[in-house]
Amino acid sequence: PEVRSHVRSVLAAMGDAAAEEMARQLADCEDSVHSQRLAEAMGDLGHAGGSHAGVLVEKLAHSDVAVWRAAGEALVRLGSVAAEALAERLGQLRPMHAYVRMRLEEVLRWMGSEGAAVLAEQVASAQRAQVRMHAARALGRMGAVSLPFLEVLAARLYKETDAAARRAAAEALARLGPSGGAHLTLCL
Repeated sequence: PEVRSHVRSVLAAMGDAAAEEMARQLADCEDSVHSQRLAEAMGDLGHAGGSHAGVLVEKLAHSDVAVWRAAGEALVRLGSVAAEALAERLGQLRPMHAYVRMRLEEVLRWMGSEGAAVLAEQVASAQRAQVRMHAARALGRMGAVSLPFLEVLAARLYKETDAAARRAAAEALARLGPSGGAHLTLCL
């Protein structure tokens, strides 16, 4: 463990070159333990690792919980660049990818207000109704961290044409307590 920690520190100091090589290795890696360690190390890279956040996002689909969790934790440490990669992937998912969507939403919850902002953006402007629906549900499940986005949910409820997405926005507002309920009554 001490040697791995030291190596991760050295790689972090190398910046972009290390990030590019680790991302390449992680994308091609079949071994769960090595994938987990590469993901953890990428989280230590800061801004340099952020440019390769897409590789970490793809590892959220890994069957080994230790790998997708390490990738998720690395994404949280990478911050806003990673949040953008998560949002992009969320918009691409299809119904058959439910487990990946749930993992993406979990990582966005770990990100707190930054993750809530990503979900709010999806609620407000995603092209596909299904993406808006899932983003609204996830935003409602985040609790108090979603309160700054009540207006986004209310606007979606008011203008949404898809019944499932409209219902998800209403349920999200209801989950957010009295403040959300007040927005619901404005839509009557």
